[in-house]
Amino acid sequence: MEITVRETMEKKYAEQLLRGSEEKGLKDSIKNKIEREFGEKPKDFMVAVVTSAENYFPTDIAILNYLVNTREMKGVYVAMNKPYPTLVKILQNSNIDTDKLFFIDAISGNLGQDAGIDNCVFLSNPSAISELGMTVLNLCDEKKADFLLLDSLSTMIIYNDRLDSVRFAHYLITQLRKYGLAGVIMSLDKYKDPEAIKDISMFVDKVIYLK
Repeated sequence: MEITVRETMEKKYAEQLLRGSEEKGLKDSIKNKIEREFGEKPKDFMVAVVTSAENYFPTDIAILNYLVNTREMKGVYVAMNKPYPTLVKILQNSNIDTDKLFFIDAISGNLGQDAGIDNCVFLSNPSAISELGMTVLNLCDEKKADFLLLDSLSTMIIYNDRLDSVRFAHYLITQLRKYGLAGVIMSLDKYKDPEAIKDISMFVDKVIYLK
């Protein structure tokens, strides 16, 4: 039977609607789990969130939406995956109130130093974890935020020794607890680096798995 152009277009449109519906269903599922998991936590909670590469970005957005938009918390976002300008644009397009976020950009390096941006500190490189630690400590002293999100442990391990990365995460969690701040450590699923997640699990209140 000959298929007309109209039938072909209608089929493609139906497929697009189905994909959109499936993506919306996935996002709603992630959003609901984040709200359920985070809603049970006190203000100074400490969690590691482990997710697949496919669900990483929707999970990141769902967490920020809940903490920033729903709970109206101010946050520090440690960016090791995307440079500040790209990240801010993505978050704003996802309706995240970026005015409530302070950024630490570990990607742009010296290229971002002269940008004249008030809500971002640019690290020299992703391997500068001592510099990152001092920056976080200064922001804690200045009471810049209610929570910190590290994006991500997986990327940190790419640029640094695994043991050094885990030690830094432990130091970070200790400092956040000292200042009464919440912490979210993002990571790709446990099959990427099972030992790192196992080590981190000893320091946080809970490891949340979102596949």
